[in-house]
Amino acid sequence: MKKRTSISGAIGYVRVSTRQQGESGIGLEAQRIGIRKYAAHHGIEILHIYSDIASARGDANLEARPGLREALRFAEASGMDLFVYSLDRLTRCKETSKRIFENYNVSVLSVSEGRRLDPAVIKSLSARAEYEGDLISRRTAEAMANLKAKGVALGNPRLEEAREVAAQANKDASLNKARQIANAIQQNSWHDLSRRKLAEALNSIGIYTRRNKPWNKERLRDPLRLARTLLLEDEAGLLGEHPLYGRF
Repeated sequence: MKKRTSISGAIGYVRVSTRQQGESGIGLEAQRIGIRKYAAHHGIEILHIYSDIASARGDANLEARPGLREALRFAEASGMDLFVYSLDRLTRCKETSKRIFENYNVSVLSVSEGRRLDPAVIKSLSARAEYEGDLISRRTAEAMANLKAKGVALGNPRLEEAREVAAQANKDASLNKARQIANAIQQNSWHDLSRRKLAEALNSIGIYTRRNKPWNKERLRDPLRLARTLLLEDEAGLLGEHPLYGRF
C-alpha cells in the first residue's frame, strides 16, 4: 500500500447490497454522511463519492461493481486515499481484496474505525467474513436437510411465519440496544472515546449487552457500528429501514 501523500483530498466509496436499500437511499446516504463528516473533521475534501448496489461476496463481485472499479482507478491516478464507511462496504471476499491490491496502488481508510487499513489486515478480515458467511450458509443447509429428514414440511406457512417473527424480534432487539448506546454517546459526549473506553463507560452506567454481560472491545464492535449509523441518521433527519439490515 502506498504511503499517505500531502494531497488534502480523498475519494469516497459507498455500497448497499439490495435494490430496495438503493432505492430508499438511506443506507447509501448514511455512509456518505459518515465519510464526509470524518473528512471535514480532518480538513480533507471529498472530491467524489462512488457507489454500487451489489453484493460484496463471491469471486466475481468486483466485475459487478463498476462504482468500485472507478473509485479505485481515480484514487490510484490521483494519489488520494479511498475512504469507505467500513471494511465490509469494500469487500467481504478474500479473492476480491487480493485482486484490489494486486491491480491497484491505493490506500484505504475506514472512517468508522478511524484508521488506514493495511492490505494484510484487509485480506485477513475479508477472509474471516467470507468464512463466516460460508459457515452460516452451510449450517442453514444442514439444518434444512435435518428438518426435511424428520418429515417437517419446509414450506409450512406457520414455520415460515415463526422464522420471520424470530428474525424480526432479533432485529428489533439489536436496534433497541444500538439505540441505547447511541443515546448514551449523545448524552455524555462520548463520540471520541475508543471502543475499549466506551465499553468501560457503558458498563459504568449499567448498560450491558443483550445477554446482560459487560461490554468489552470485541462485543461492542457491531452494536457500536449500528449505533454510530443511528447517530448519523438522527443528524441528517433520515427515517426508514436501517441500512445495515440485509447487508450480506
